[in-house]
Amino acid sequence: MLDPLSVAIPIGEPTNRIVAPRRPMLVPTDKVDEYTWEIDYSAISRFMECPRAGENRIIRAREAAKEQVATNFGRLFHQLEEKRLRYGLNDEVKKQQQDKIDEHFNIFPVPPDEYRTGSRMLDVITKYNEIHATDQYPEKVLVIDGQPFVERPFKLELCTIEINAQIPYDASLLLPQREDDYLHQPLYVSKIHVVYVGKIDTSLLDATGLWVVDSKTSSRGGREFEEAFRLSLQTRGYVWAMKRIVEESLRDKVMGLIMNAVIIRPLTKTGTGTTFSRHTYFYSDDSIQEWEDNMKAIISDFLAHMQRGFFPQHARSFMSPCAHCDYNENCPLPRNQRATDLASPLYRDVTWNPMYE
Repeated sequence: MLDPLSVAIPIGEPTNRIVAPRRPMLVPTDKVDEYTWEIDYSAISRFMECPRAGENRIIRAREAAKEQVATNFGRLFHQLEEKRLRYGLNDEVKKQQQDKIDEHFNIFPVPPDEYRTGSRMLDVITKYNEIHATDQYPEKVLVIDGQPFVERPFKLELCTIEINAQIPYDASLLLPQREDDYLHQPLYVSKIHVVYVGKIDTSLLDATGLWVVDSKTSSRGGREFEEAFRLSLQTRGYVWAMKRIVEESLRDKVMGLIMNAVIIRPLTKTGTGTTFSRHTYFYSDDSIQEWEDNMKAIISDFLAHMQRGFFPQHARSFMSPCAHCDYNENCPLPRNQRATDLASPLYRDVTWNPMYE
């Protein structure tokens, strides 16, 4: 059994995104034909939207080679808020935030018509700091082993699934790269040990209980945005993890999640375009157990598709995710051309890992 507090995971100062090797789906264990699969919500959610997209993202480990302006902007906000939570809000932290903004946009320049710019982020974080100057979040941050629980990765065993079958995918797709011919043959799998991984923004402890805090930067807000997280498998998964990370005496105090929303849109004629709000979601023990049951079922469905070597397309006519999908130009191609297309410069290897982001 993994001890989530003993796993060697870096928890120090944030760094720029690491250019890492391709992230394979499976990693061999010390037992013959048994493998570990580290899965995060970002990856499995692609399968939940469309099985074919899940296959391309997880098994083939390819994603569209495009700029991720919105994602990078969100990551930067997390880095700026991390400094406030770790050290409190003072002049030195404000200067560090400004320096981080300058550094970020030197590394990740944006197109001329993009509204998520360095000056916009400086305006956002300045207003955010003013609005939340007295929220006492830095004083409430949970401390574990002398470390503030801020931007903390986790790695927790979820389940073990027996396969006992040969997988109809080339082993080179599923396993880390090797120099021999082992990868160029079908892979027999007896068991897959599923480990759920992710990163929790922070956790606050006060008189009302222990709360996971998740910051979201988005161009969408309003009631639909708020309701989306009431049953979200992403946010309930963070609370599930929190209950397993903390010591037993604190588990009953884990109450739910606080959504720290920052809605950023293009500036209007009145000059407004940024709104801040926080929403509290209570998650019962039954809701968290249901999250675990849901996730195990979703994982089992993914592996069932993998065993038969076919992931169907879910292309709905209305409210379809296809228009914004990384693979919206790949799926219309003849089947015998899709693998070649994915191998082209239009796509790149999936390297992102919440353990090291």
